[in-house]
Amino acid sequence: MDSGLEQSRDILLDCSDFQELTTEIFEDLEILSLTLGWLGVGNYPMAYSGLKALADTPAFGWACGTYVAWTGDDYILNEMDGPINKWKGHLDSDPSVSSIYRNLGAGALAAAYHSRRDASSAQSFEKYISNEKKDLSRNNARIQEPDYLTPTSTLPETPEQLATILGTRHQGVAILASDQLYWACKKLNRVLTDSLNLEIKNPTDHLFLASLSITCFLCGLVGILPDVPSGRVTIGPNIPEESNGFKIQGLRLGPDTIDFSYMRKESEYTFVFEQKKGRVPLNLVFQPNLCGSKIDHIYVDGGLADLEWQADLQTSRVDTQVQLYLDKQRQVTILST
Repeated sequence: MDSGLEQSRDILLDCSDFQELTTEIFEDLEILSLTLGWLGVGNYPMAYSGLKALADTPAFGWACGTYVAWTGDDYILNEMDGPINKWKGHLDSDPSVSSIYRNLGAGALAAAYHSRRDASSAQSFEKYISNEKKDLSRNNARIQEPDYLTPTSTLPETPEQLATILGTRHQGVAILASDQLYWACKKLNRVLTDSLNLEIKNPTDHLFLASLSITCFLCGLVGILPDVPSGRVTIGPNIPEESNGFKIQGLRLGPDTIDFSYMRKESEYTFVFEQKKGRVPLNLVFQPNLCGSKIDHIYVDGGLADLEWQADLQTSRVDTQVQLYLDKQRQVTILST
């Protein structure tokens, strides 16, 4: 899977002109997927181009709020004031807008305004976030191989499908379990590798697959939720049963860059974080979700930590939370059984 992710990263970083790529009319969902992928690899100029292309579309709120979270550029909220207000008005006038676009867009924009301490604007978006609970859980949500992960159909066809393979929690529920997200990420990487080896190549298909591979891994499996304007990042990895380790180097979060690695040996999980670049140390909220029925010990920088943890006996998963400042290399080791 590492080689596929490296290919995806290179494809997204090599993009430099959105207009040159538009050999056909892109759908809103395609542009949204590309924008999220460019943000994930730190290609902010291309992400900005994608954001502008999404103005006046239902996908705009999701893209705009996410752009602020990843880049730290909350000035964009002033620059895009017209499209933001138009997007909010569209939600009022058109009840058929996808609940994914409503909830994720309103949530992302509310967070963006909260990060700049504009509570009034944030609250104006929070009212669009539905409190409806769906009868879904990691335990009972099991899916067949999606048709939209085949070489002939390289992109999800609905915002719900996109949110699902990104591991996005919709109304507090993760539709795919960690093992399913891991499978989806591997599948995307295989399809991308196969398509790159075809004699007839479609660079736009490669681009879409690359964006999905990166975002499925970073957002779904690694669980990265940046809030760069506030100097904070949440990392909530959903560690699958068959994964023994991965490494992320040079992850760009606005002006900051971090390295993050994970290694598993039987029931011992070791996570290492290091901020390689930045003006001030980031505040890291670490929320791992692991295999097991209980956590025996948690060590932070080699010292035993007395931290609360929770278990879901139905799914045999455990989770905890650790808050760290990245003023130096930090290590968290968790022993579960």
